[in-house]
Amino acid sequence: LPLLLRAKLHHELRRDNRAAGLAVMGALIGVGNITRLAVGGEFNGWSIGFAEATGYAAAGLALQFLVAQLADRLLLPGVTIRSAIVDSPKVAVGAVLALFHVGASILVGWAL
Repeated sequence: LPLLLRAKLHHELRRDNRAAGLAVMGALIGVGNITRLAVGGEFNGWSIGFAEATGYAAAGLALQFLVAQLADRLLLPGVTIRSAIVDSPKVAVGAVLALFHVGASILVGWAL
């Protein structure tokens, strides 16, 4: 997703770029999953609960994007995500990037 943000994500979505749409969908589902896991713990009071949820969410989101970038570099060598999604929209690359984000959020959720 950070690679897409540099490419004017809104413009790509208005252009009906389905590959960009799939990548954004995966990132949003991953963010939602991490947020759900961060706030879903037991309630120990407002200040403690807020601090724990914020810490888990921040660590989880950072790890989600780190794992997704690592998987991108390891599993798709020689292909830049920006060129595959923005320059010549390939829906399969958008779907793979979406699955990276969802899978990374699940792995990070299990780890935290």
